[in-house]
Amino acid sequence: MSQSKHIIHTAPHTSTSDALAEDKPPALPPYNWAGQNSAATLFYVTSLPEADALLAKHLSFTSGVVGFDLEWPPTFRKGQPENPVSLVQIASQDAVFLFQISKMRSFPVQLQTLLENPLVIKAGVSVKSDAQKLWRDCNIHVLGCAELSYLARSADNARWKGSYKSLIGLARLTEVYLGGVLDKGHITRSNWGAKLTPQQQAYAANDAYAGYSLYVLLKAMVDVDVDPTCYTFNVVRGLLYDITSTTGKLLTTEEAVWEMPASKLSPWRALNPAYDPGPLPERKPKTGDGDRGPTTEATTTTTATTATATTTTTTKKRYHKNLKRSQGPTRRQQEYTQSISLLPPQA
Repeated sequence: MSQSKHIIHTAPHTSTSDALAEDKPPALPPYNWAGQNSAATLFYVTSLPEADALLAKHLSFTSGVVGFDLEWPPTFRKGQPENPVSLVQIASQDAVFLFQISKMRSFPVQLQTLLENPLVIKAGVSVKSDAQKLWRDCNIHVLGCAELSYLARSADNARWKGSYKSLIGLARLTEVYLGGVLDKGHITRSNWGAKLTPQQQAYAANDAYAGYSLYVLLKAMVDVDVDPTCYTFNVVRGLLYDITSTTGKLLTTEEAVWEMPASKLSPWRALNPAYDPGPLPERKPKTGDGDRGPTTEATTTTTATTATATTTTTTKKRYHKNLKRSQGPTRRQQEYTQSISLLPPQA
């Protein structure tokens, strides 16, 4: 008999917590914009002339894509109006610009030119809301907006189900496609109108550069048959439009914003006919649709509980009423009795 027949093989003991730990994916590292491109440069700009000079030097205004985001100080009182935009973040492949417009006497002309050019895509999450706020605060149009949530649903429909209009957070998209965790801690609600700390600069740069990187990656994934108007639009005077000429080509900034007839403005809405939202969530049966409602036992218990509570309340009221009576006349009654006793006797 060989020795191997006497060997009993046993699996190592694993607790439930150990098994869950093994199934859990490893923690993702913090997202760092500089790790995406070590040659990229960060510019924190508070001067109007410097803003225009940097944009003219580093960015092309003919085509391309930039990550786009805004920051402003939070409000801490209910009903207080929202603070105006303090920071405009723009990210390209080689540079991140943090324009603190709250420290400038006017809006940078070159930045306005960039934002109002429909041929330069501005990518972000909830980009519609940011563009509308920029119009309310600064009277700036934002053309060529790309909503990353809609682009992700169009490019990776198998992963994302549900309503096409439902937004997907930038942090979630960054985890899934860029493999990093965006810090969304207390810095989010810090004072963006004061001089920015290194932590604030890193936070703002991460959001903008993640937007740029996600657009490039998702755009490469999306099917060529998907119409770009499924996820891109223009915000003019705070409203969403498809802005095309009669030939179907995008017009220049000047024509689109200032000289375009109203008949050529087509309202835009989020729609992708090829998008599959998946099965509808199950509806819980309502009373009367086959559901008999609560059981007799549950109804009896509820009735008894209600009766007990009513009895307790009545008893408390009766106790306080009797207590007042036992304490004798009130102060007002005493004062009235005294005033009556001081009156002269009637003849």
